[in-house]
Amino acid sequence: MPMKKALLTGVAALLLATGASMAQRTTPGPSLKADKWVEMCTSQQQLGILACTSYAIGLYDGLILWKTNSEDPIKICIPEHSFISAKQVIDIGLGYIKRHPDKGTRAIAVVLMEAIEEAFPVPCKEM
Repeated sequence: MPMKKALLTGVAALLLATGASMAQRTTPGPSLKADKWVEMCTSQQQLGILACTSYAIGLYDGLILWKTNSEDPIKICIPEHSFISAKQVIDIGLGYIKRHPDKGTRAIAVVLMEAIEEAFPVPCKEM
């Protein structure tokens, strides 16, 4: 067992060192902006729609995890007995950006969070 633990520790250290080295050689890319996300969501290309949908549902799932696991949970009402589809999350985001066109240059993660907070405010209401 000690040999296996030593091997796993060595592999983990190697991966961490490789990741740190790569991080030093590359500069982080800018956050996806709301106007670019809108372009993806309204694209005629299947890849754009897929990217839009994946981003929206991934962010929504992330907010659910944040609310569930954080000592300082996000202030949104997650409907317990209602399924929220990716299309609904996209519609919430697109509607919010349409009402707030000044948000186009902001990070879509922040803008979608604001849109979801507006759509599902605390305290929770019966849906």
